Amino acid sequence: MGKWHDGNAKPDWQKRNEVRQTWKQAQAWPPAPAVPAPAAGSAWPKTGWQPWPWPAPWPNAKAKAKKKEDEDPTVAISKYLSGVLRHNAVELGLEVREDGYVSVAKILELEYFKTKGLTEQNIRDLVEMNEKKRFGLKDLNDELHIRAHQGHSINHVQDTELLEEIPETEELQTLCHGTFSTKWEMIKEEGLRTMGRNHIHLVSKDLSAEENRTSVISGTRGDFDTIVFVATALARAEGITFFRSENDVVLTRGLERAEGGGYLPTWLFEKVMMWDWQENRWNCADT
Repeated sequence: MGKWHDGNAKPDWQKRNEVRQTWKQAQAWPPAPAVPAPAAGSAWPKTGWQPWPWPAPWPNAKAKAKKKEDEDPTVAISKYLSGVLRHNAVELGLEVREDGYVSVAKILELEYFKTKGLTEQNIRDLVEMNEKKRFGLKDLNDELHIRAHQGHSINHVQDTELLEEIPETEELQTLCHGTFSTKWEMIKEEGLRTMGRNHIHLVSKDLSAEENRTSVISGTRGDFDTIVFVATALARAEGITFFRSENDVVLTRGLERAEGGGYLPTWLFEKVMMWDWQENRWNCADT
């Protein structure tokens, strides 16, 4: 005779799962502590931005924060396209013109874009929606081409073909570079460097000004908390040339380093400002 079975009894697998769940709950971390909201009108650099480290970091080391590009496929595609146009086009077998333009049709033949079923219209829409206006489109020989406006590490992309040189007669009252406090010690030692790219990226706006607090500004690194102000007149006296891209980023090679690459040494800094998380304001840093 077979074993009697109670139709209302829980199966063994369900009992085991319940035991596991009870154990997990017993091991669970306490809820992450609430972080006090910044004072009204002082949420800088962005609303909801918090200092690092947070007062009591969530201790689950295995949990990974969800990346923005995982949530928005358009962001991931834009970043991949930017990487192709700025750095990887030659390695991927694409022909890059001296002005940085690459055939859209050839880009769409790359495996990454083919598997996503992207079309020329998708590329046009992506360029149009990009907040920082990183890309430019142009019809060349009856074929659509695309380029990144700046940020290249491809050596044969020429400044004179890609950028507009800013004449010395044009006064540049303010030139800023937004970065992070975690990079400041390295910058103090080595200056602002091209870091494998062809140029250092700057903006002709005072990034500490209230009106630029929530702006999406091409040429800055996201939620920066450190601002380097460049002494433009002094840099020009050293023979440094500045260029402007189509999306209004100011770029320079700076001085040439003996090890290769360009840089702006600290003696060409007018001042450096860092965000004070206790006082919720910008303060001058020691240089």
